[in-house]
Amino acid sequence: MRKYKVVLRLLGKRIEALPLKQRILFEKILNLVFLWRTLSYRKKFRQLNSEVGPSVFSVDKNKGYQNFTIPDEITQELVIFAKKTLSNYQSASRQALNKKEYLQQIWNIGMTNSENNFVLNFALQTGILKSVGQYFDSFPILHDVSIFYSPPAPVSNEKNWTGSQLFHRDGAGTRCMKLWLLCDEVNSSNGPTTLLPASISDRKCVETRYVPGKKFETDDLLSDVLPNKIELTGKTGSWFATDTDRCLHYGSRTKTESSRLVMMFHYVDMNSVYYLPFIRKHYFKKYNAISVDNLNCEQTGLKAISSRI
Repeated sequence: MRKYKVVLRLLGKRIEALPLKQRILFEKILNLVFLWRTLSYRKKFRQLNSEVGPSVFSVDKNKGYQNFTIPDEITQELVIFAKKTLSNYQSASRQALNKKEYLQQIWNIGMTNSENNFVLNFALQTGILKSVGQYFDSFPILHDVSIFYSPPAPVSNEKNWTGSQLFHRDGAGTRCMKLWLLCDEVNSSNGPTTLLPASISDRKCVETRYVPGKKFETDDLLSDVLPNKIELTGKTGSWFATDTDRCLHYGSRTKTESSRLVMMFHYVDMNSVYYLPFIRKHYFKKYNAISVDNLNCEQTGLKAISSRI
């Protein structure tokens, strides 16, 4: 059994590391081999688009990012929850749910309960799902919701960046959608998520023979396109949508006097490595995944029901 798990993990990593063109071809073959799965998700996508109500935002596929707005009352409820979570995290001296000191995950979807299920209610709104699905051209899966805290950087680490503080692409799929809510005002010194538009990222990755998941050790390697970088900065309550599978990006380059608190909603499609047939058995033990399996009208007015996998 242990060897089986190791094989699944290695296979997943190999798939993640495929160059974009090869990964797209792999997905086309996968869709044909598992045709029943493909048809099932297409049916769900048609059902989603038939639901009453407009999408909330639209992301240009050449850009891979977009800022948008959510009603103030909903935004403020989420911001208050994130700040309360940070306060509890700090006062109780709790350990982060991940191993990154510079980007500490202090809450995730696996911690959902009756007091905070409004977070999932928001994430599974028809308008949000439609927006993500239209970008994917496929039925979206809510993979995770996280609250991240980037603490002030020690003096010694201010420019000794590592991991996701360096330009990179995520490798789970050929596309994803992460919705970011700024829970404090964020400017350049707060270590904002910083990205290069998708079309520019595509070109640079081809030029440099980039392998998904790897890091650019210095920004100088992208010096010719750095003037095009976009920083996700703004006032408390600002919203952004980003495709971090396609956009080269980094974040959490905080300074000694700055920090950052964000909430992130992470959506993927059926061909994300987390949900591939067989491979997903490994990832489900690592991630608290939620799949939106049915469209149904609830008393809350939402159009989706989530179910644990």
